[in-house]
Amino acid sequence: MFLNKQGLPVFSISEFNIQAYCEVQLKYRWQGIKITTEKMIKGTIKHKKIENIFKEQTKHLPEVSVEQALELTKQGISSIARELRIMSKTFRLRGIIDQIEITPERIIILDDKPSDKAYLGSKIQLFMYALAFKDFYRPDLSISVKIRHRDNGNTVWE
Repeated sequence: MFLNKQGLPVFSISEFNIQAYCEVQLKYRWQGIKITTEKMIKGTIKHKKIENIFKEQTKHLPEVSVEQALELTKQGISSIARELRIMSKTFRLRGIIDQIEITPERIIILDDKPSDKAYLGSKIQLFMYALAFKDFYRPDLSISVKIRHRDNGNTVWE
């Protein structure tokens, strides 16, 4: 959480998930104390590896903005992106979406997690991403959310 120019709080969407499993970590985060565990370091490394694989697999594709991707759906063209920064001024939410697929039929917001279980906090985090995306871009398409196992790529929950 930080305060915007008007002195109002803006919440990091990931804080909704942190609160679900460790309120102490959230308290430290808000006080500016950074806690890093071995599991967190391994997760960051794995996340970066997934991002690098994605970049390699999509390097031949043209880069488009979200607005352009939404327009391309009208021509039947799908787009995909990783690490999309999102901000909702209405709800004062910000975050980084792991992966988003914009197809002519729908938008899929996907989050990679290191577990075969879809925890409530993770689901809430995804719904907050969808809310922020809908608020910022106002797409005409419906939005679906999906949790994917970070290590094996299997869908855990949709």
